[in-house]
Amino acid sequence: MLGNAAVWGVLWSRQRARQSGSGQNPETFDEPMSMIQHNGNNSLWDRFPRLIGVYLLAVGLLLAKWQIYDPLNAANLGRERVFLHVGLIGLGVFLPAAGILHLVFGSRMNEVFRRFAIDPNNLRVSEVLVLLGMAAPLCALVIYIVASLERQGYKF
Repeated sequence: MLGNAAVWGVLWSRQRARQSGSGQNPETFDEPMSMIQHNGNNSLWDRFPRLIGVYLLAVGLLLAKWQIYDPLNAANLGRERVFLHVGLIGLGVFLPAAGILHLVFGSRMNEVFRRFAIDPNNLRVSEVLVLLGMAAPLCALVIYIVASLERQGYKF
């Protein structure tokens, strides 16, 4: 707690020095500005994980309706054209899943995501398996949607 107060004091004194035009140079302080970002639960993701989960779930469900249900329903109704975007289908799959995980587990999900940082230059076998496991449902869903639409006469 004292560390946060010290950082806030430094930031406040820098702001005051800029506003007052005093002889103190605000850039000569020893503490870096980035200390506040790493000190405690200051980000929106850390403070409101369940609210973020509700947001991710809502946006993901809207994308899923728009990119999964609506094209299939439009094809059943006999519409001439349907719109599909693989990236939006992927967001429609993964955003609700991430939202549900944030709703259930709260801030513990943030710690899991922070620990699981993938370095693209140094991939391990476990990371590749996780990425393949995440891509498999998306590929299966896209293949299902495209195959369903092609059976009804749509060309891609």
